Amino acid sequence: MRFSLIILLCCVAQLTIHSKNVTIHGRAPGFTGKHVYLNKYSDYLSQAYEKLDNTIIDENGNFQFNSKIGEITETFIQIQDKSATLFLDPKTSDYFIYFPSEDQYDYYNGKTAQLILDSLSNNDINTLIIDYESRLNHFLHVGPEDNNDDSTWNLAKIILSPEGLQVIDHFRKSCEKEYTDISEPFFKNYITYSIAGYEQYAGGIENLKNNKLSLFNKHIKNKPILYTNGNYMYFLFDFFENPFDMLGRSSFVASEFIVNDFGSYTKLLALLQLEYYYENPQLAELIMIKGIMEEYHSGRYSKRNLTHILDSTVLVSPFAENKLLAQNLKHVLTRLEKGYTAPEFNLITTKFDTISLETFKQKYVYLDFFHTQSTPALAEKLLVPELKEKYGEYIEFVSICLNENAEDLTHFLAQNPNYDWHFAHFNGDIALLENYKVRTLPSYFLIGPQGEMVDANALRPAPLSPGAEYTTIDRTFWAIKKKFEPENKFNIGIKN
Repeated sequence: MRFSLIILLCCVAQLTIHSKNVTIHGRAPGFTGKHVYLNKYSDYLSQAYEKLDNTIIDENGNFQFNSKIGEITETFIQIQDKSATLFLDPKTSDYFIYFPSEDQYDYYNGKTAQLILDSLSNNDINTLIIDYESRLNHFLHVGPEDNNDDSTWNLAKIILSPEGLQVIDHFRKSCEKEYTDISEPFFKNYITYSIAGYEQYAGGIENLKNNKLSLFNKHIKNKPILYTNGNYMYFLFDFFENPFDMLGRSSFVASEFIVNDFGSYTKLLALLQLEYYYENPQLAELIMIKGIMEEYHSGRYSKRNLTHILDSTVLVSPFAENKLLAQNLKHVLTRLEKGYTAPEFNLITTKFDTISLETFKQKYVYLDFFHTQSTPALAEKLLVPELKEKYGEYIEFVSICLNENAEDLTHFLAQNPNYDWHFAHFNGDIALLENYKVRTLPSYFLIGPQGEMVDANALRPAPLSPGAEYTTIDRTFWAIKKKFEPENKFNIGIKN
């Protein structure tokens, strides 16, 4: 045990030594006073992501992030519901970026912004990727480099024609020639797997089987799995689309039997490895996890057994990256299901208290998301003081305001001094809204004493229809109070 600890500490120390400080100097004058986040994906399968840093854009439109990285890392900067990608390279200590205002967004990319970067070297990963993406867009929409008339170019027709592979191969060779002096492996792989995604479908549907076999032997078989390269992972996910269906009819039936009757990680992995594409145990396990993600809501497999297989992966897999994928995926799939751990939140209330699920252990939490301009939300808030008075000993009330400006919440509470439960502003934390899948306002959730989700579509304080008094949360709260309070015992013949 001591020897293992020494090895672990050495590995951590080595990682720390190789990590470099990177500072991002940002300008976003269109978003003064807003919260801004620097995030990175924990993995590309579940799309779970973690915050590297966050701050508030000052009155002059400036902000700054600091982060330590040991390798090229794809991050994204989030302001409200708008985001922009930035690759952090340990070789670049300072980034100077401009986040465009709302009226400068690309119509076709929706809420994805294109950062303006200043003072970057020609070999910085962002410079290289921006240049390659420009070449790729020209190829996709106009044609080869020497073609400037988009009316003569039809990518779909060309790719689906017998000459499709040759057209794509010509583009690949032109990129190899252009970047022949670039040795950065991340960038080389970024290009390789970007182009491979188009090669898979070149020549039409009749060539798909041969294309897949060729691409597998060239780009996947006996190659390392590049978990931190998004283009590689997306190519891999596209290649193994609906992986359980790729097994063939007899094996597909066997997979249902293995999952639904046994819930067996070992048997399902062994079944996959019978196929040529799944001989590599690490790859087979990764694609098994992807298959679970795609089949979880299909109705063909037991959800309970699928999550059990994910748990088994976390426990017994020899591959750390797959353990993380399985762990993240289980949380994403089950975070709003009854009995599973509810999504965490860490917020500062209007009374400057820090609250989280841990804060309220041993009590139920009635959580709602609202906007001060939502008529139903305002009407239902009128009923909460009475509910708090009746059930506050057992239930904590938490309201999260989604107004754009935090000052709106302060003004709202000043007008309603009897609203004395926990209020907090979401501070632009889009991850919180995504974790709770907030789609309408108000939204209500009931969380149990151990942080488990009790009801992700909890009843409201007010009835949904006139006269429906039993369709309110009051009835649920009454049952909770009855469970906690000791029963009064009446003894016959004795004065009680």
